[in-house]
Amino acid sequence: MLWKSGQQLQGGKYKIEQELGEGGFGITYRASSHNGSDVVIKIELVGVQA
Repeated sequence: MLWKSGQQLQGGKYKIEQELGEGGFGITYRASSHNGSDVVIKIELVGVQA
């Protein structure tokens, strides 16, 4: 896990709610935006070898 629940991104524009999953190429998070919308953020893990 790169980010923890409650962590804010982009100056508070997004807040991490929970990690949804981690796979071979990245980590997916559920987050909320500053206007209250739910969003999904996927982070690509650099240097991952299949």
